[in-house]
Amino acid sequence: MPTEPSPATRRACVIGAGISGLVTAKVLLADGFHVELFEKQSDLGGTWHPDRTYPGLRTNDPGAVYCFSDVPYPDTADAFPTAEQVREYLHDYADRFGLGFSPSSQQKRPPMARRDGSM
Repeated sequence: MPTEPSPATRRACVIGAGISGLVTAKVLLADGFHVELFEKQSDLGGTWHPDRTYPGLRTNDPGAVYCFSDVPYPDTADAFPTAEQVREYLHDYADRFGLGFSPSSQQKRPPMARRDGSM
């Protein structure tokens, strides 16, 4: 009969440090996994990364709705948070739960071969 791996040997990697990647990493950590969070961009945020937003961008939904259920936006956030406020919120979330974001993960990815064998 197979045995469960000990918590020290349960490992997972999460690819992408956007909203879904952050919450996935948080849940895995809470379940006792050692988690490595990878992101190809220079910063976390996914859709909210600075390279993917523009001045004046805001959420389509109020911050009271567009948040993780266990962490509301701070009282200082606008009713419809700006892209910068969303990024700050995601950084705070990652820091609060010790998500170990690795912005240099791009260097850790092995090169991908094309179907014809070329790189």
